[in-house]
Amino acid sequence: MDLPSHVPAEPCRMLNDVARIIASRRNLPELFHDLAACLHRLVDFSYLSVMLYDPAQHVMRLHTLEGAVRGPLRPGAAFAVEDIPSGWVWQHQQPLAIGNLEQEARFPRAMRALREHGLRSFCSLPLSTAHRRLGTLAMGRAEGIRMKLNVDHSRKRAGFE
Repeated sequence: MDLPSHVPAEPCRMLNDVARIIASRRNLPELFHDLAACLHRLVDFSYLSVMLYDPAQHVMRLHTLEGAVRGPLRPGAAFAVEDIPSGWVWQHQQPLAIGNLEQEARFPRAMRALREHGLRSFCSLPLSTAHRRLGTLAMGRAEGIRMKLNVDHSRKRAGFE
């Protein structure tokens, strides 16, 4: 298949890799491990997780993909949707970037847990299908950085528009 000239090749290769990984993995830990390795080619992070919505208990459940730093956050932990940044992202279906966790006033317990995990900056992105909100993909860094999300620009660079 020939790609239009305006679509960069690397994002297309990466999307193909992600699709291959999702289709070929039979369990969540293996899937998450391989996705983390693939995403490291695109994004520099020290923490990566997926939070999936649990409709039976109305909570977000944590699935850690990768964490270079250790702390109180553990796979399987459940959090009230209203209490965490990823819950806000799941509800609003909009990305949330926090460049300095020390200065963030919303979600005080979650910010404390992320800082205890060694993180200084954090970003959460919605995960959904055409029919359902699934959860979020969250990334964090041990270094504080200035984060700015330009979703429209990123979508164009990835060839989605």
